[in-house]
Amino acid sequence: MMLLIWYLAPSAALLMFLTLSALHFGLGDTKSNQPKTTPGHHILVAFTRGTIPIGLPVIFHRNEVSTLFGWLMPQTGGGIHLAMPAIYWTAMLITIPALIFQLFLSISKRDPGTFGELVLLALVASILPPLISFAIYFGLWHAPRHLIELACWSEGQFGVRSSHSTAAEASLVNGFRRIALEAIPLTLLTWAMMAAGFLFLRKSMSVDASTVRVLFVSLSALTVPHMLFTAAAEER
Repeated sequence: MMLLIWYLAPSAALLMFLTLSALHFGLGDTKSNQPKTTPGHHILVAFTRGTIPIGLPVIFHRNEVSTLFGWLMPQTGGGIHLAMPAIYWTAMLITIPALIFQLFLSISKRDPGTFGELVLLALVASILPPLISFAIYFGLWHAPRHLIELACWSEGQFGVRSSHSTAAEASLVNGFRRIALEAIPLTLLTWAMMAAGFLFLRKSMSVDASTVRVLFVSLSALTVPHMLFTAAAEER
């Protein structure tokens, strides 16, 4: 369905992907230190946290992001270029207050680890190119947290703190081994589909544009069902 939406309405697909990604990233980043609160407050805290790695690159690297988004649109991508001022100011109005709110929240909770993480995340997003900063966030922040949680869950360790560190570490390693065996075939299949998509797009687009379009569309096609499945699994 996500691939179909990208084909029929790419601008709507991009907006939906960015919005849902912000919520998903925030839920993952705040899960470990989120106290029991109302659902509305929890969603607010999560969304403001998740907008930071997405909104800051738009603010600090406006022209580069405009080029990237333009490659995602059919033909010239003029629609996104015309809408880029609106995207920029929306990012400004949402992301800057969100970062201030999250910093204040970490100070009020006396949580120097989260405060330092937010500062480091802001520096990465402001200094490095958008794709590099997003890759660092995804590879060093979001994905490891999710994989550790999944490994613990697969070994029946979720929510349990063992007093025997060696046994807990061995169980975590077993969990990683199990999810790796399950993920490798699907990963290879995904790479094959992405390669086919790249070769198809390469006939009419540059290497950079083909690569960016394949990456974004593939990520959205995986992330949206991943988010829904994760939320459903946590409810059960």
